[in-house]
Amino acid sequence: MYDNPDPCVSILIIDDEDRVLLGRRRGGGIKPGKWCLPCGYIEGTETIEQAAKREVMEETGIGVDLVSIVNVTSNHFPADQYYGEEGARELKKEWYTSLVVVILARPLTFDIRPGDDIVDVGWYPIGDLPDMAFKADLHIIGQYVKFGWGFGVPFKDTTIEFFEER
Repeated sequence: MYDNPDPCVSILIIDDEDRVLLGRRRGGGIKPGKWCLPCGYIEGTETIEQAAKREVMEETGIGVDLVSIVNVTSNHFPADQYYGEEGARELKKEWYTSLVVVILARPLTFDIRPGDDIVDVGWYPIGDLPDMAFKADLHIIGQYVKFGWGFGVPFKDTTIEFFEER
């Protein structure tokens, strides 16, 4: 049996005032009470685009226009932080790993509301961020500061679905 990383998306949403949309994580998961980019798992039958739009809608209540893929990264967490001590022991796992496609997006709507595993959402100036959950999010926001809207590969040039014949 393989121990593969879980496929995920993380979405960097920037508005016209150069603010970033963040969500505060609920208790019971990894890094409760801290803030992060909207993110989540890619479901088995979803495209990256569908997963990104769904996760943003579930966690923030808004629609987005996907601009570019800005990074693909791996996150590693101690397994007990993800599965709980008993779960990690039963699974004989030391680490939980995810493979994350990071996407830059613009908001299409602005009536934000928390949902899913997010208890609060807010627009934050890039230079005045709250207590962030993940170093990867800080890195991505820093890369946006460096490269702006030219950051990444335009989404329209990157994603194509291929279906093999049965």
